[in-house]
Amino acid sequence: MKTNLIENRQIRIFISSTFRDMQSERNYLVDKIFPTLKRYCQERDVTLIELDLRWGISEDASKQGKALEICLQEIDNTHPFFIGLLGYRYGSMPSPEEITKNPQILERYSLIKSYLSDGRSFTDIEMQYGALHFGDANAYFYLRSPGVVVPKDFKEEAGSKEESKLNLLKEQIGSQDKYPVRNYTSNEELGRQVEADLKEMTDALFPQGRLSEVERERLLQKAFLKSRTGVYIPDPENDRQLNNFMTDDSSALVITGASGMGKSALIANWITANEGKMNGKLIYHFVGNSGLEGDYRKITQRLINEIKWMYELLDKKDELEALSNTPSVDSDKQKEELQKLLLSIAVKEPLLIILDGINQLAERDNAKLLTWLPTFPQNVKVIYSTLPNDATMTVFKRRGYDVFTLQPLDVEKREELIRIYLKSYGKSLSPVQIKRIASDKECENTLVLRTLLDELRVFGEHEEIDHRIDDYLSAASILLFFDKVLTRIESSYNYNDITNFVGDVFSLIAVSRAGLSETELLKLTGAPPLYWVQLYHAVASHLTVKNGLITFSHSYFRESILKRYLSPQNEQTYRNRIVAYCEKELLQGNSSSRIYDEFPYQLHQSHRYERLYSFLLNFGVFDYINNKDIYELGKYWRALINENKEKYQLRMYLELKTNNWEERDIAGLYNNIGNFIGELSWDDSLALEYKMKNLAINERVLGTNHPDTATSYNSIGTTYYSMGNYPKALEYHLKALAICERVGTDHPTTATFYNNIGLAYDSMRDYPKALEYHLKALAIREHVLGNRHPHTANSYNNIGLAYNSMKGYPKALEYYLKALDIRERILGNRHPRTANSYNNIGLAYDYMRDYPKALEFYLKAIAIYERVLGTEHSHTANSYNNIGSTYNSIGNYPKALEYHLKALAICERVGTDHPTTATFYNNIGSVYKSMGDYPKALEYLLKALAICERVLGTDHFTTAMFHSNIGYIYESMGNHSKASEYYLKALAARRR
Repeated sequence: MKTNLIENRQIRIFISSTFRDMQSERNYLVDKIFPTLKRYCQERDVTLIELDLRWGISEDASKQGKALEICLQEIDNTHPFFIGLLGYRYGSMPSPEEITKNPQILERYSLIKSYLSDGRSFTDIEMQYGALHFGDANAYFYLRSPGVVVPKDFKEEAGSKEESKLNLLKEQIGSQDKYPVRNYTSNEELGRQVEADLKEMTDALFPQGRLSEVERERLLQKAFLKSRTGVYIPDPENDRQLNNFMTDDSSALVITGASGMGKSALIANWITANEGKMNGKLIYHFVGNSGLEGDYRKITQRLINEIKWMYELLDKKDELEALSNTPSVDSDKQKEELQKLLLSIAVKEPLLIILDGINQLAERDNAKLLTWLPTFPQNVKVIYSTLPNDATMTVFKRRGYDVFTLQPLDVEKREELIRIYLKSYGKSLSPVQIKRIASDKECENTLVLRTLLDELRVFGEHEEIDHRIDDYLSAASILLFFDKVLTRIESSYNYNDITNFVGDVFSLIAVSRAGLSETELLKLTGAPPLYWVQLYHAVASHLTVKNGLITFSHSYFRESILKRYLSPQNEQTYRNRIVAYCEKELLQGNSSSRIYDEFPYQLHQSHRYERLYSFLLNFGVFDYINNKDIYELGKYWRALINENKEKYQLRMYLELKTNNWEERDIAGLYNNIGNFIGELSWDDSLALEYKMKNLAINERVLGTNHPDTATSYNSIGTTYYSMGNYPKALEYHLKALAICERVGTDHPTTATFYNNIGLAYDSMRDYPKALEYHLKALAIREHVLGNRHPHTANSYNNIGLAYNSMKGYPKALEYYLKALDIRERILGNRHPRTANSYNNIGLAYDYMRDYPKALEFYLKAIAIYERVLGTEHSHTANSYNNIGSTYNSIGNYPKALEYHLKALAICERVGTDHPTTATFYNNIGSVYKSMGDYPKALEYLLKALAICERVLGTDHFTTAMFHSNIGYIYESMGNHSKASEYYLKALAARRR
């Protein structure tokens, strides 16, 4: 009886007792005690669920021949947690008819044969199987004290066999010393005992209190890995592919294959077998089976967190709470942070990253293009798994990654899996039946094969087994196979007193945000716990639990449910039911994270904008969703603004009362709202208004020299920079720096402020000042990080760029070469950062008119970009453009045109209305001009000018340059009036 409940921070506790006579005790515990215990557990991120089936075993379930099996299954699924309640009744006994109807129970639970022959009751069997026989449970027994007055039919008859058996059971419970045994005289006393015992147990099992986001996700990942290491038939070829990858010089391996072929199982079993033997560290992430909902930003943040933890990059290694799974609001900065971490560990210890099910990324921001992942340096290897036709596979092929396609198990191995799997349930099939199943085309899919075996093992009529096999094997597709599974489930688990119970459960899960808890499903359906337990056992292999929420474990089951049950009309009906449930919970004061997650999602999906608006206009709601996922909050607000921007305004947060909030908390909220507005590029002026309110509070409460005030100044400076007001940006960045310098100038944060100031000066074209601050940043990095650190290399590179802008090309070359030296040592000669250095060195040589040297380094850069980033990346396009310009300079016009056209083709696929596209048009025109083809030159220069006038305006210096170039072409063609017209336009723009 092995579960992962403790590892998953779940207490799922089985309550065993006779029924009618203990109804009062059960009611008291469920209504009065367990709600308190659930809140106590929630405070340390533990989910508590009491399994109080509330049904009369002998009267209801025995008629189905399933009662005893359900009890034993549920004890298995709640192990090691068990509560036994005993009064003055021994309880009813399983009837011979029940065992006759369900004979496989004796095969699976051989232990109970002796109990049945002794004539033991359901309650006695539960207590033996759940705790007394094995001795490895977290069990508690509570006995009603002698002398408590109860109705006559709540007692066994004096001198009866039942009374004798009850006394023997109580004696056995009282004589053992493994589990606590308590006597009680009232429901209130029982309640106090249960509450104290379970709180003590919770403290012992989960002593650390509330989990960090990092720990919670780590446990989810570990639990899923273990769930995939059950019955598994290894294929030596699969292991050989993975082992070879670990020893060759490849940087990435892609495992692919159809859904259900066992990619996750292969990875999980390979990790289990090799984790302790690896040379280096390992981070694994199963994308579709985590609490991060396939959000690429959250996955990036998890990688950042794990690297910081594993390589001891935190100030205090024991402070996991210093990490958060809340991603940066700026995905580019987040990517940069991950890149810097990878660079910093590249010289330490090898790292293997496994991203399983990358095809299950949420569809947002073109996440499947994988541009959110940085380039991995030498010493870091990555294993991906994905579906063959997914967009991610297109990316992997373009990048030239090694691809390993998982093949179906051969027939002999499938036969072996069938025998082993059924044997674990005490079942078997004939060799002929095994051969028929193993040879079926659809059963090449391991998921289909296991599902079929599960369907057969619960089928009780052995003489009809061939007919059942034929029926399932007749399905023409995997989706039709699962539709047959749903038909069987409906026939077994729909009930007369609840219409469409099966469809209700699955439909509610399907329309939920990320699944529903058992408690929510029971409240939403109004079903007795027995119904839910039976259904849950029947489909457990198709469900998964993430953060206490039940959802579908694979796409085939979900797609079959959507097709079978959910039309647009009844989809809205199910959403309305969840909305009504959430409203009721809010009215009862339940403002839990579950409501904050589910309620706005359903309102948004249902287009109930008025209610969504009123719900979001709450500081607590904003703070929770913003911290959890700023982009989800942005999705809600974007829908509101698109619906009616006059009616639904972000400015309304300024009108909310702040009576119950501390001033510093309000300051933080104003800053977060400002960041939220600014990061989603809605209204920089409104963002600035919120940030100014944040600053006013910090200056008043903390003073003008506090680090938090410096953060406010820096945040305001960033907003001004975004608005294009560089002087104001500089003013506030300098204020932030002044505070930081008073704290200490030799710190990476100070270097960051120097960098921001340098960027402001750079945008103001004050290159000497920009250089001054970049040199200050470099001085700190050289002192703190040394002159062999990737961050130091970045500073060298930035200084080189500044010298380049100032036409100090020899100096620029000096710093570019310093950056290259570090990058080649740490990253190797196949990394995009190294390519960037090659490219910049080429630029310096180009400006110094050493064209052969320039071409040498440009070609080194393009070789890396084409190999690592592919032939459609912007870096590749820029590199093509540089090569084309150099060929143009040395007079090789056909080659120049070839590379410029390659660059333009990439740029046009991204978008034609961009200054970079204009530059490429201009360069092509320049080549045609050099070739004397003035009409072609004019065609491309006019295209360039049209873009610049639209995007940059008629007064921009680049627009003026294009006017001048066009004037030259007209002059060369002898059209002096047109030439004069464009020269005058260029002159007018430059004067302005």
